Amino acid sequence: MTKHTPSSFASHLPWILFLTSLFLINFLARVLFSPLLPAIEKELKIGHSAAASLFIYLSSGYFIALLGSGFLSAWLPHRLVLAGSAIGTGIVLLLGATSQTLDSLRLIALMLGLTCGLYLPSAIAVLTDMVEDRHWGKALAIHELAPNLAFTLAPLIAAVMLPHFSWRIVLATPGIFSIFFGLSFLIFGSGGHFRGQVPQLENCRALVTSPAFWIMVFLFTLGIASTMGLFNMLPSYLVSHFGIAHDTANTLVSLSRGLTVFTVFFGGWATDRVGASRTLILVLGITGTITMALGMVPRSTLTLAKILVFLQPVLAVSFFPAGFAILARVAPANSRNIVVAMTISVAFLIGGGVVPYAIGLCGDAGHFGFGISMVGLFIASGAIVTPFLNLTQNMNKQSQSPPKSTT
Repeated sequence: MTKHTPSSFASHLPWILFLTSLFLINFLARVLFSPLLPAIEKELKIGHSAAASLFIYLSSGYFIALLGSGFLSAWLPHRLVLAGSAIGTGIVLLLGATSQTLDSLRLIALMLGLTCGLYLPSAIAVLTDMVEDRHWGKALAIHELAPNLAFTLAPLIAAVMLPHFSWRIVLATPGIFSIFFGLSFLIFGSGGHFRGQVPQLENCRALVTSPAFWIMVFLFTLGIASTMGLFNMLPSYLVSHFGIAHDTANTLVSLSRGLTVFTVFFGGWATDRVGASRTLILVLGITGTITMALGMVPRSTLTLAKILVFLQPVLAVSFFPAGFAILARVAPANSRNIVVAMTISVAFLIGGGVVPYAIGLCGDAGHFGFGISMVGLFIASGAIVTPFLNLTQNMNKQSQSPPKSTT
């Protein structure tokens, strides 16, 4: 690993932005299916649940890759894992553009989850090794802009390109960029010449017996469901339920995510000022209520639906700074990487895969709005569950050291 010498944050900024670009394409590849779903349904003549099953396969691949990433990075240097993830993602997207059946597209989604899932653990390792610890807060904040930009760009790209090109061209375009950036990082990238450590199974066993861990899995499932899970089905809901055009729906969803690039910092501010638990109660309670309301809007009240589409993600993205702050207390420092990998993998599988599939099933049954409202109720339940963390965390204090601040 790198032995840091005193240096300015600005000297590291180009490589931080380079990694952020890799993360942007990685996340964009995972969320691009959402705005393309109506076009895919129409061409392949499939229902909402069949189309939404793509997210089950994608999240399953991501689940497997995230759990196995520690073993791969113990064998290969992190820079090779990062480059391989980007190049592999690009190749899978190009293959996806040639898919002719739902089954082949499901296989593509599974492979996409496998390639994308390798990125995050190695990226965090490289990023925190590249810069001094006094700069970690700023570096990670810049890196975390990528998901919110991807949520904004994915529907915007679809809205601009779909009127002129097939969904296959839209899917292939970021694939070309992913291969280019992966090769560029492999040739010119800085850092990542070290390997990770093999995950210790003893730490995994200790985690799965901890009530706090399972509460955090549940809460992160809600956080992912409120952001990616709902995002995956929102364009289809707007098109099917309200009868608006595909490009209009995608533009609306894109614009609604624009504010999240800024409001994500509210979560960090609120965590420091009022505490992480109180922030989660506020975020999950309000976000869940707005989501329930979105599912109850009559077909004739499109203006109200548009307002709720804009309001729903504003606080939802604020979940993650508070969530990660609490997650750092669930286990001692030497096993926090395992906590993150296990929590996010399970939560993504359910919140990013099962939840949109359940919404799709409701859509096929003619109850799209009911599915959205039930997800909102599911999210709001987190406001009731969160206080139980105070009880379970007291059980861990004797065996865990407090986390060091990275800000």
